[in-house]
Amino acid sequence: MVRSSEPTYTVPPTGVGVELTCPLVANFRSVIRETVFKYLGCGNLLNFHPHLHVMATDGGFTKDGAFHPLPTMSLAPIEELFRHRVFGMLRRKGLLTPERIKLMRSWEHSGSKVNASVRIGADDAIGRGYYFSVQRGRDNITRKTLTIPHLVRRIAQSMVEARRRASPPERGRTRKEILMSFSGDDFILTLFTNDPELARRADCAGINRIGLDLEKIGKCERQDAKMCWVSDHRAHELHAIRRSLKKSKLFARTNPIHSGSRGEIAGLIDAGVEVLMLPMFKTVAEAALFIELVDRRATVSLLLETAAAAARVDELVRLEGIDEIHVGLNDLHLSLGIDSHFELLTSSIMDWLSQAVRDAGIPFGFGGVGRLDDDRLPIPADLLYAQYPRLQADRALVSRVFVSPDYRALDLPAEVALFRSRINHWFDAPPEALAEARRDLRQRVARLSSGHAENGPATAAGRHFRTSSCLRFR
Repeated sequence: MVRSSEPTYTVPPTGVGVELTCPLVANFRSVIRETVFKYLGCGNLLNFHPHLHVMATDGGFTKDGAFHPLPTMSLAPIEELFRHRVFGMLRRKGLLTPERIKLMRSWEHSGSKVNASVRIGADDAIGRGYYFSVQRGRDNITRKTLTIPHLVRRIAQSMVEARRRASPPERGRTRKEILMSFSGDDFILTLFTNDPELARRADCAGINRIGLDLEKIGKCERQDAKMCWVSDHRAHELHAIRRSLKKSKLFARTNPIHSGSRGEIAGLIDAGVEVLMLPMFKTVAEAALFIELVDRRATVSLLLETAAAAARVDELVRLEGIDEIHVGLNDLHLSLGIDSHFELLTSSIMDWLSQAVRDAGIPFGFGGVGRLDDDRLPIPADLLYAQYPRLQADRALVSRVFVSPDYRALDLPAEVALFRSRINHWFDAPPEALAEARRDLRQRVARLSSGHAENGPATAAGRHFRTSSCLRFR
């Protein structure tokens, strides 16, 4: 054990980053500590006042059973770190501008306060009794290890929802403002894999979310049985994937709503899943039930991929608790009876869906992306990249073809960096360039479709067009 008399912290002059170091022990991760917190969105007068009530041990146990108390320490570093993370999150969500943050940092009073004046002593039977009753789940308090990012997300989510309710006419403008300051590094990529080694490499490469595709119910029934790909992922594999991740969020796509959804969702959250995606919903009621079952314990991602859900999008986006909407091009084009998902991508249907989602201030994504220079693809990946800024979408799945045929032979960090560089290029491109990319994509899709119709689905060209399409957009 390595002890020090007090913790240290550093706040760079630019305010770009904050480092908080507690030299209580040499390996702080080996210390077992316990924290219970409750998030509250209002004050005593029901005014908007997001804050936290926290109960935390003032030290931790090591594996030998010894308890090591924290040294007496100033709360200033915790206060400043929390304030910095809140500002960063609100800036990324477009709720505060850099100029406003600079102004707020200059205020005499920070607006953040950490109060640790209430303590539960070893002889406080009432306090300890309340603590253990909380751990059993009373008062709807969540038992989690306290992490600054988790708490910041909860506060930022409340701020976003308050903004939606208070200023409906400003929703579209707010989303546009966010994307005006967008960079390729902000684009959210999600990879499905049950391979811990691929997960580890993807995490190092900067893919934001990594996890399992657990959707199986009804998949082959609604898709061409010969072309249908059903994931072999199993929920128990989440533990191995989780151990491979250091920066990426653990992700899972669930089954559609069914009789066992409550248990399925609870089990995934217990396994540490941070982002849950609901596929194949048709009604607003199904989406609302999913949001209720998640109960703010994870990010809610709705995969819009049925004609029925698309028809109800205006009603859907009014639900509270939606963190993002992702359009599944493959299933949606089948549901709508459109020839291919490329045709769907260039259609006015996608314009309409994008507008409806963005007007509600909800992050929007669609489809999947392949590698920039992959000549196996029937459509150049760069043309598809251009559709994301055109539709003001800032997230996508990573297609299986991106990491095939052998991810071990790829320089995955370089490939991801190349994608982010090109997506940044397209987000900086003028509207005329995006319109030209859309026209080019339409012409290429028309030529591929006509060639497929003339040669028949049994030809090599036809099989390549259909198979590559399925691989690209999941």
